[in-house]
Amino acid sequence: MAITPLDLQVLFSQIDNIAKDIHAQREGVQLHRLMEASSKQKKDAKKLNSVQEADNAGKELTNLKDRRGADSQEKERKRKKDSENAEQDLTHPKLLDPNLGNYVDICG
Repeated sequence: MAITPLDLQVLFSQIDNIAKDIHAQREGVQLHRLMEASSKQKKDAKKLNSVQEADNAGKELTNLKDRRGADSQEKERKRKKDSENAEQDLTHPKLLDPNLGNYVDICG
């Protein structure tokens, strides 16, 4: 099949339109990429400047309350033991000596 002059005339007249369409498609892709990058940058900035809410905050609070209760019970036990030990130390015969600790030997 040969190319006729009419085919060439139609082809040349449409080349301009085809070039514009291809150029618009390329610009559209670039514009779309720029818009995506811009929106991602805005989201990142918003996320950076906002306060994040914890998902399981209630569970963590109950765990903290349980730990605090256990800690206070343990501290109470230590206080009782310390007070009992202090009473036993006061009855020790060395602590009852009035001259003990009054003089410091600095001669060496």
